[in-house]
Amino acid sequence: MSIEDLDIYIFNEQVVTEDLRVLAKLPTVVGKPHVHVKPHALVELPSELVAQVKDHVNLLYLQRIFLPVVLADYEHVLYLDNDTILYESVDQLFNQLDATVIG
Repeated sequence: MSIEDLDIYIFNEQVVTEDLRVLAKLPTVVGKPHVHVKPHALVELPSELVAQVKDHVNLLYLQRIFLPVVLADYEHVLYLDNDTILYESVDQLFNQLDATVIG
């Protein structure tokens, strides 16, 4: 089985730059050089949408709706909250899918 590159994007405006540097180095430290941790700016949401929902919905939650557009170059996109832990490879998830999915 070949190991494919896995890009992990961190979408959060409150992550400290030094923490991002540490996270970017972590895959190499644990022997996973095919994994790449990258920061990503939050999506600029349409002002009309923000005006309509800002009192009812956390705007960070809306970010995941736009991920297929932001990450359009990827065959598969999986959204995980920061409190999710995977004990197995994400390959097992992706091998069961026929289309791009946001979880």
